[in-house]
Amino acid sequence: MVRPILDDQPALRQRLLHVMTEIDYPHQVRHEDIIENAIIFECSDEGQIAGYLWFYRILGSEHIWTVHMLVLNNFRKRFFNRSLVNAICGTVYALGCDIVRAENNYQDWLLRLKGVQIDDYVDLSLPYSWRL
Repeated sequence: MVRPILDDQPALRQRLLHVMTEIDYPHQVRHEDIIENAIIFECSDEGQIAGYLWFYRILGSEHIWTVHMLVLNNFRKRFFNRSLVNAICGTVYALGCDIVRAENNYQDWLLRLKGVQIDDYVDLSLPYSWRL
């Protein structure tokens, strides 16, 4: 099962940038200069990196965080699970996030979790718990 790990942030930034380069991540250039401001989770399954989730606080609205992700191809169908979503949502809420915002390709993910479509983005209010 894929689980998120909140570890040493400078080390995670370097690993995330390395993986972005390795897989030729299409949005890498946009993130290179601002990644130092991100809160990054490395997600793994039995010691194998499955992907990354990272968040930026919105300047002037520090309680709203935008979500970004990179999921490695061999984990695409099994990346998201209830434990991962609940751990991420609980942790970012504890760190001061009240709203997770998706402004791009990740909108479908938040809509499936009962996020609300507002103009060109989707907001998911926290605290949130994915229940069966």
